[in-house]
Amino acid sequence: MTKKLQTATGLALAGLGLALGACHAEGPRPSAPSSPPPPAWKQLHTGHACGSLQPSLARIVDAQGLAAALVDPEAGLGAPKPVVPSIDFQDTLVLKLSMGQQPTAGGQFQVRSVERSSTTALTIHTVWKLPDPGMQAQVLTQPCIVLSVPRGTEKTVQVLDQNGQARLSLDLPAR
Repeated sequence: MTKKLQTATGLALAGLGLALGACHAEGPRPSAPSSPPPPAWKQLHTGHACGSLQPSLARIVDAQGLAAALVDPEAGLGAPKPVVPSIDFQDTLVLKLSMGQQPTAGGQFQVRSVERSSTTALTIHTVWKLPDPGMQAQVLTQPCIVLSVPRGTEKTVQVLDQNGQARLSLDLPAR
């Protein structure tokens, strides 16, 4: 075989190999095991004066209860009433998380994510940082968060802080 023929044959085989490799790469891929998608949650309200004296987790079961949870008790008489979203309480779980009364406003309280950790448990991951001791304005606060989550088959709700420590839990009635 001449040198030119060897080079041409080698290039043709290399091109064929690339073409076959590309076809194989575009072929069917093994599917990843399906896992349930994370629940779509929505924060409806957050505030520093809407919680309770003790840390708590409560289920809101109707529009009247939701309206009460959205009211800022420190708002004056002329303050506008909160807009209460339209929610189907049969298919939506509405929860109010309270950090309890705090001696200052220096803490941090927020929801980071919500997941169904099993078919019977809903886990809410939070940032739950108490105010640092020391020189801060002494203002009593009661931080709270109101959120909604599409209802599933969960029987319990658990609230974890940023360190994975269980802070609150709630047993739900059967659907």
